[in-house]
Amino acid sequence: MKKILRLTTLAIALHFVFGVVTANATEQYQTEVSAFYSRTYFGQESDNWSSQLGMSGEVFFAPVNTEEHPYAEAAFLERIGSTIISAALEEDKAGAFESDGPTLSIGVNLAKPSSPFVVKLMYTWSRTEADYSPGFTDKSNDYDIKAGYYFTKTLLAGFEYSYGSSEVSFALFPSITTRSRDYGLFAKYVLELENFKELSFEATVSENTIGNTEIVRNTKESINVDYFFNKSLSIGVGFQNSSGTVESTEGQTYSANVRYFISPHFSVQAIYDRFRNSNPSVFFNESNHTYELILAGRF
Repeated sequence: MKKILRLTTLAIALHFVFGVVTANATEQYQTEVSAFYSRTYFGQESDNWSSQLGMSGEVFFAPVNTEEHPYAEAAFLERIGSTIISAALEEDKAGAFESDGPTLSIGVNLAKPSSPFVVKLMYTWSRTEADYSPGFTDKSNDYDIKAGYYFTKTLLAGFEYSYGSSEVSFALFPSITTRSRDYGLFAKYVLELENFKELSFEATVSENTIGNTEIVRNTKESINVDYFFNKSLSIGVGFQNSSGTVESTEGQTYSANVRYFISPHFSVQAIYDRFRNSNPSVFFNESNHTYELILAGRF
């Protein structure tokens, strides 16, 4: 029954997105609606995975002009702020054990063409419950803030901070709460070439801490590069290194993505990530693989 509901949700999303494309003939847009699906496989076992199926929407404070930019980078280069909302159903499976639950996100991106300052605020709530008895319930709350400054028309840099808490309640035991914090620096630079060709660079340096009294921490460095062949097509690669005392997340992540706008108002994006753990053992998988597909419509 749950699979039927998920497929029905995706079908409604696709119908809505295609309707959006038909109803709009101009390249300017002010709203983007996306349907997405992702699945992560843990280790070599095909029955250990986590998936998300959901929808997101972003409403911009002003129309976004795409005439002078690739479609994917127009809002960034025009400095148009927005409000963001997302809802997804997460499902986890580890052998015979399964759990699922909703994830909700809401946020605001405060930006405008006349100001070089940008502030982005996000809040995410999720609840996962086991499908067996006696089981467990995992509730989490995450808060993210990012503040940046446009040093040039195409260079944005600043700092970011996030705080998260996760409370796991067992049927026969007291609940356990774990807190985490991330803080660091970020930068994004777009090199504009001729005929709508562009190179987009994004880099971050951050530190992640986990724990209440006994703190463990990792330092993370990442870089992502996207090349825009024209207004419609881009491909990208990424790399992240994590090192420190959080053994479950210490290692390297390699990523690749491609996004293609079939029309100015409809795009398809595929993303692949592979994480290789530096401490493979009985408790930590040697590698994880993530696949994600995003369908987006604009109007």
